[in-house]
Amino acid sequence: MENIERLVSPFFWFCMTVTGVMGFGIGLVTVMQVKATSPLTHNISGTAKAAVQVNDLQLTLIAALITNMSFRCSTESISILHMGK
Repeated sequence: MENIERLVSPFFWFCMTVTGVMGFGIGLVTVMQVKATSPLTHNISGTAKAAVQVNDLQLTLIAALITNMSFRCSTESISILHMGK
């Protein structure tokens, strides 16, 4: 509850709005791709994108270092990370 004031900051709501608009856009593009091709083609292109994409864990750690974010490592997160590899 110590960070409750961050929930009412305009910057927080700006970031949430931008993220929502981008997520909605990704959904629209997904529907357009499936309509133009097929669900199988969409799945294959998504798999190819994931193979080329940088590991999400690395991006998360870099973002945490840049923003000086503190985070705790728990046994649950370790098991989830282990299952992803």
